[in-house]
Amino acid sequence: MPSPSHLRKARSRTIEKEKKTHSAQVHVPKKKKKKKKKKKKKKKKKKKKKKKKKKKKKKKMA
Repeated sequence: MPSPSHLRKARSRTIEKEKKTHSAQVHVPKKKKKKKKKKKKKKKKKKKKKKKKKKKKKKKMA
């Protein structure tokens, strides 16, 4: 009886390790999705470049 209980504990430990590796793999693509959101922030930076173009127009007026 004690030998199968030890095997069950060993199996549960391996299953827990597998769950940890799978959870880590799931978190990695979520980080890639966050990088896509950063690309949207870069579009806001392009709007700031348009403000710089307005400054050039002021130089033409002066």
